[in-house]
Amino acid sequence: MNNPLPIEPWEEWFRRFRGTELAKLVLRLAEVALAQGSFTVDDARSVPLLDTTDPRIRGGAIRVLQRLEIADRMEEERSSASICHHRRILRFKLANASAARSLLQASAAATLELKPAEMPYQFERSGQAMMNL
Repeated sequence: MNNPLPIEPWEEWFRRFRGTELAKLVLRLAEVALAQGSFTVDDARSVPLLDTTDPRIRGGAIRVLQRLEIADRMEEERSSASICHHRRILRFKLANASAARSLLQASAAATLELKPAEMPYQFERSGQAMMNL
């Protein structure tokens, strides 16, 4: 009997929160982390939110990435945003690039409504990307 692989934490989270403002923030921060290797709450502030969304959700997005073990605390630095008076904020480093890539791929596939067999790449548990032929 084939036992399916257990669901990764990011998969379970994505299925539950897909399409929400929180998911939009988490995906944007994952993109920034993959591109730059790290991110701060200033990066979260750059994501436009609906007028009805509580801006404190930005901290929630960072906590989600920590709980999913995609990001870890790194160091403190001064904020570049004058709205917070250039206070000290935390920088978070990318801890699990394969989980971040898989989360972004799942989002893209859901957006395009592709079936897993139609996706151009499939990620193995090791994080290796395999091209579907």
